[in-house]
Amino acid sequence: MVQILESELEDYIFENYKKLDWLGVDFLYRQVNLIGYGIIDLLGIKKWKDDIVFTIIELKKDNIGYSALGQLNRYIIGLKRNLKELDIVKKIEEENDNIFSPVSIKGLLIGNSLDSGDICYTLECLNENISRVEYKINLENGIEFEQLSDYGWYNEGEKINLDLNKMIEKVIKNNQNGKK
Repeated sequence: MVQILESELEDYIFENYKKLDWLGVDFLYRQVNLIGYGIIDLLGIKKWKDDIVFTIIELKKDNIGYSALGQLNRYIIGLKRNLKELDIVKKIEEENDNIFSPVSIKGLLIGNSLDSGDICYTLECLNENISRVEYKINLENGIEFEQLSDYGWYNEGEKINLDLNKMIEKVIKNNQNGKK
């Protein structure tokens, strides 16, 4: 199996981000220092409708695990806190009567696979803000990326031994009986 360094993965994405449609950014910056929170591998920015969308990209040369997820969440919190203090963000919020924030932040984890275990369920719960891309190295085509839409494993042959309809009906019936 061909190995790649994290810095080589970063170089490739940085040099080719305009060709990587799945990345969805207009501008890309590298090694962004969020003082007190750490250094972001790659930070993408895109104007979308009336919003500015920041995408924090955390790269792992190997598996994506809880450590990478924690690191990404730390960067998201750090960026949110830093953006709150910017005059331009305050100005836009005031112009919109503070009804909405003009800034949103997404996280993107890129690695060659996902650690096994409960991390898949944690990522699925955070699905709205954090997505995952896996890369493979192909000797003919170079680095190939696959954007993944789900995080879990579905064990074929194993069935959940529950009838969810019956469970819900029982709760509804019990609730109705309590109201009488």
